[in-house]
Amino acid sequence: MSESVDLQRLAVARFALLTAAEFKMLHSAASGTTAFCGPSQIDNPANNPADSDNWSADRQIRSDLIRWLCINQAARDCVDPRGIQICGARISGALDLSFATVPFPLRLSRCRLSDNWSLNYIEIPSIQFTGTWVRSLTADVAKVKGSVTLKEVVCAKGTVQLRGAEIAGNLDCSGSTFQNPADANIPDSGIALNAEGAKVGGSVLLNNKFSAEGKVQLFNAQVGGNLNCGSSTFQNSADANIPGSGMALNAEGAKIGGSVFVRYDFSAEGEVSLFNAEIGGDLDCSGGKFRNPAKAIPGSGTALNAVGAKVGDSVFLRRDYFQRWDFVADGAVRLFGAEIGRSLDCNGGKFQNPAKANIPGTGVALDAELAKVGGPVVLNNNFLPEGEVRLLNAQIRGDLSCDGSKSQDPANAKIPDSGVALDTKGIHIEGSMVLREQFRAVGMVNARISGSLTCDEAAFERVDLTDAFVGSIVDDEGSWPKAGNLLLDGFVYGRISGGPLDVSKRLAWIKRQPSFARQPYRQLASVLGNAGDDLGARRILSDMQRTAWSQRQRRWPARLISQLLRVTIGYGYFPLRAVWLILGLVLVGAGVYWVAYNMGSIVPIQKESYALFEKNCTVSSEYEHFHTIPYSLENSFPLIKLGIQDKWAPAPETRVQACSCCSWTSRVLQEISAPGFLRVFRWIQICLGWILTTLFVSGITGILRRN
Repeated sequence: MSESVDLQRLAVARFALLTAAEFKMLHSAASGTTAFCGPSQIDNPANNPADSDNWSADRQIRSDLIRWLCINQAARDCVDPRGIQICGARISGALDLSFATVPFPLRLSRCRLSDNWSLNYIEIPSIQFTGTWVRSLTADVAKVKGSVTLKEVVCAKGTVQLRGAEIAGNLDCSGSTFQNPADANIPDSGIALNAEGAKVGGSVLLNNKFSAEGKVQLFNAQVGGNLNCGSSTFQNSADANIPGSGMALNAEGAKIGGSVFVRYDFSAEGEVSLFNAEIGGDLDCSGGKFRNPAKAIPGSGTALNAVGAKVGDSVFLRRDYFQRWDFVADGAVRLFGAEIGRSLDCNGGKFQNPAKANIPGTGVALDAELAKVGGPVVLNNNFLPEGEVRLLNAQIRGDLSCDGSKSQDPANAKIPDSGVALDTKGIHIEGSMVLREQFRAVGMVNARISGSLTCDEAAFERVDLTDAFVGSIVDDEGSWPKAGNLLLDGFVYGRISGGPLDVSKRLAWIKRQPSFARQPYRQLASVLGNAGDDLGARRILSDMQRTAWSQRQRRWPARLISQLLRVTIGYGYFPLRAVWLILGLVLVGAGVYWVAYNMGSIVPIQKESYALFEKNCTVSSEYEHFHTIPYSLENSFPLIKLGIQDKWAPAPETRVQACSCCSWTSRVLQEISAPGFLRVFRWIQICLGWILTTLFVSGITGILRRN
């Protein structure tokens, strides 16, 4: 009680007349209680600062009196360690406590500050404003041993500024409304909360219906706990007439020891930037709405910017777990070069940044080029990108799953590079990749996938697998793009784990390429051969050669050679066809020679035997008798010599009459047994035999060399 009397006596001596509220404040400051300048029930409507213009003069406290309590040594010695606690007062005049060292907390509840407060370089145990209306509050480079609590605070047409402040506890602005919209006619407008370079030992709480109209600046801030912006609203839309507009939340270069929560009915009108930020926990945007659509003005086009960010755990850009709010990004989501310790989860997210002519930055809905993800990347369950999903040269240590995704990125002839739904050029995936449902165009040039590539139950308009490598593939015919829209040159895969293995179907798959290339045929043949289907592998390679020959000039020599190689040895992969043709040639020749012998058109070469044969159609027992099949075999297969050719030959001019009187012989047989025809037939047989034998030997040699 004595401290209260002494404090009031000192105040009267210094300020003369005091209001009832000022007497209450002095008494409470000395006793460590709250000065209720209005009703003692804090939530009483009579304590609403919005109606403070109607409050009586008895509820007014001069800011100079508060400064005197904090600065004057005699007055300060009378203040209880629990500090100045005021509820329901209107505080008039500007307050400047810059460079002051205040040994006790400052707590205001349901008050109205009519002028600017400056707490720059102050040292104080804690600052607590609850339900209070302020004009502007500046605490640059302040040192607060505890927390700064600005809960349910309303700051209209001014800035809450904490640049370079050091706060050992939390910065709690939950439920507050900070309004300082950008206005070209008002200097220093456009920043609602500025904590650039601030160091907060605890968490930064901008949640629970927190609302900011103007930029929230956390550039290079250091936060030991979480940055929680759940269920809040940030508004600073891009406006061509207002410099500095377009950035809703700027946490570039911030270092956050815990997680960043921009989720659960979070809404931002303008860019949310975490460029080069370091986040120890999660970046959780579940159910958040990020809107900064691309326009032909600076500051637009990027909804969420986490380029170069380092996230210790996971990034969630998905529908929230309670299925109440969708994640929506109207504008690009940029994760270029980001490092994510665990997973990137975009389940059910809606990403909208369609390509627009003459507007830079459009066409890419999700950009994770060069990103490093320590776990899986999940784009499942009605993940809806309107624009390209870009994962160029990304590194993913888990799976990339696009099961149930539906891309909406139609190609536009007027817009370069439009129409690519998913671009994974140069990606490295240690797990598997699953592509299901609808993707208009997929680019996987030079991709590296250790596990399987699953493309079944999907619908693709174009797939580019040039120079890609996967452990195995799983697909189905219904998922194959139309002819001319599948690029397979350089595509390497270990096996076909699921999908058609029929050679005819796989050939149809390869032929959907826009142009011929040998590598896809050889790769498929290798896979089939390793699976034990050697016949299928040779069919693939044979068809490759046939297609290659068909690509050459369409002149008759090339066509003739192609048909010869196809029919005889299957372009070197079916050499036994030549053997069967030789056997057929042997049988045909045997039939011709049998008729010719019986018609007297084949005669002995030795003169004595010829004379005897001409006389009675027979030879002596010592002379080699004629055998049709061995004779035909010798003529058809030059590598075999049985001695029949050395003893018998077609008659030189006419048949031997002793053998040519068979009345049953038809006219056709008489023609084919004529000596002249027989000699030509034998020449052709010998030539064909040499050709078939040579091709057979070449085919066998080629197979042995390849094996």
